[in-house]
Amino acid sequence: GLTYKRLNVLKAIQLAKASVSGTPQPPSTNASSNAIAYDANGVLHLAYYDEGSKNLKYASRSEGGVWSSATTVDSGVMAGQFVSIAVDSDNHPGIAYYDANNGDLKYAHFNGSSWNVMTADSKFTTSYYPSLQFDAIDQPNITYYYKTGADLKMAILTGGAWVLSTIDSADDVGRYS
Repeated sequence: GLTYKRLNVLKAIQLAKASVSGTPQPPSTNASSNAIAYDANGVLHLAYYDEGSKNLKYASRSEGGVWSSATTVDSGVMAGQFVSIAVDSDNHPGIAYYDANNGDLKYAHFNGSSWNVMTADSKFTTSYYPSLQFDAIDQPNITYYYKTGADLKMAILTGGAWVLSTIDSADDVGRYS
């Protein structure tokens, strides 16, 4: 769950501080939600909700342990809560997250030079606890808890459009998929 992910991020940051001196410091640990993923080259990708700025941030750490400067992925107020990150076959990160201000499931993908931010589901208070993975053809697949209906749902980006489906709707299901 989120606690496990937060502990992994904090551990990664502490290891980076201990193993590399004189290098840029890792990004703020003032994160209430965060996620990490390694790519095929050993680069650590970190996405987090920054409590100070109240938006989604991203940073990476090279194989040598040097942190990039944190960048804002989505500057919308309260965008970035409940975050999940994965890396595609080109080693580009994708981030699924909850936009609390609008109640939307959002997705951001880095194409190598800039972030493309999309709304995947916007049915009001939709997307708690998203979990992102890329499939064999690099389509983002996001499972999430649809709070309004208390259901487990899935969003898949296919041909530029999001296809939404309900996986399970029996009782209150789908938290922490």
